[in-house]
Amino acid sequence: MNTPKVVKRAVLRAAAASAVLLVAAGVASAANVTVNLTAQRTSTTLPDGMTVPMWGYCTTGSTCASWAPGPTIKAAPGDSLTINLTNALPTPTSIVILGQLGGGLGAPTLAPSPAHPARPLTTWPAVSASTYTPPAQPDRARSFVPEAAAQLGTAAGTQSYTWAALQPGTYLYETGTQPSIQAPMGLYGLLVVTSAPTVTAATPTTPAAVTPGHAYPTVAYDADVSLLFSEIDPVQNAAVDAVAAKAIAAGTAIDTTKPSAAACAAVGGDATCYPPAV
Repeated sequence: MNTPKVVKRAVLRAAAASAVLLVAAGVASAANVTVNLTAQRTSTTLPDGMTVPMWGYCTTGSTCASWAPGPTIKAAPGDSLTINLTNALPTPTSIVILGQLGGGLGAPTLAPSPAHPARPLTTWPAVSASTYTPPAQPDRARSFVPEAAAQLGTAAGTQSYTWAALQPGTYLYETGTQPSIQAPMGLYGLLVVTSAPTVTAATPTTPAAVTPGHAYPTVAYDADVSLLFSEIDPVQNAAVDAVAAKAIAAGTAIDTTKPSAAACAAVGGDATCYPPAV
């Protein structure tokens, strides 16, 4: 009479053992992926023949003669990823992966807010002689994560970022520093987290075989292609890179603490300030 219970307990024990083995196998198969990138100035030629200055991620040790999105990084679900960033730009920069936790998120780099001058009070229909002085503002987040310092002379800044237990999917990695300026300059690329398909070569007695890839447990595929769409504003890029060129010539970093080029001019530092358009 107890046989069904005994069998049931045996099945449960076998299932539990199988689950433990699967977890252990998953842990054992997780890899540590390391990528070395350098953020640097480069350029690209548009279809109409116009050459546009760009900033981009290149594999450290190589030179990007022409801009392209950063190298596509591939990893398997559960892997950890470390990006060692070298900064050859005259301004601090960083890397974040949109949709992945880690990489120093929660430790932003702060910068002082710009000082705003007193303004006359204007009321309709009369103009008051009084002035209004805006209150001091707290520091602002310049970057969402720790930064690689600006390159001064030949001394490039460096920073390492690590993401543990990557989640499956396709993600955008990009600058985490002043992204409204640096991302349009070209600091972005793709991260693909998937168990890629494998091909077993044919032999004289067996045909070639494809083991399907799996980004998600129930979704198999034989091949995939990643496409990255972006846009380029030649006017903005030229303005930003012109500031970078002046900063490099002056041996300084770009000054991002002023609210506009006019404010920079007031203190004689307009050569190394971002233009007001950006």
